[in-house]
Amino acid sequence: MAASSLCRKLGTKYCLTVPLIFTLFGHARADDWSTTDKVLGGISAAALLSDWRQTQKIAISCNSGGGYWEMNPILGHCPSVAKVNMYFATVGVTGYFISDALPSKWRKRVLIGVGVVETAWVHHNNSLGLFVFTSELF
Repeated sequence: MAASSLCRKLGTKYCLTVPLIFTLFGHARADDWSTTDKVLGGISAAALLSDWRQTQKIAISCNSGGGYWEMNPILGHCPSVAKVNMYFATVGVTGYFISDALPSKWRKRVLIGVGVVETAWVHHNNSLGLFVFTSELF
């Protein structure tokens, strides 16, 4: 997919923000990841992956006339699964590079924040019946 096509699908602001973040943090020197940083990173990644799966289910439901819709303004009310996948892949990779560029003190704060926010969304989605681990495809 060409970059211009991707920008049309995701929006210009989104496409300009990601390269800007890489430019700002590309040459930063950060501390090595401590064991605590790695654990927090794993927790944040697991929560992000859970939210990703639930958001895929929302997209499938919305596009098939089901009762769920998306609340993320970047994704829109009824995103395609492809848009959901592109969004979460970009967020995950960008989040890693930003976390990696931060000093350990700030990395911990960012990873705790991401973990808390993502876990809250996963809990909210679970309360609506959108479970991460189910035997069904939807």
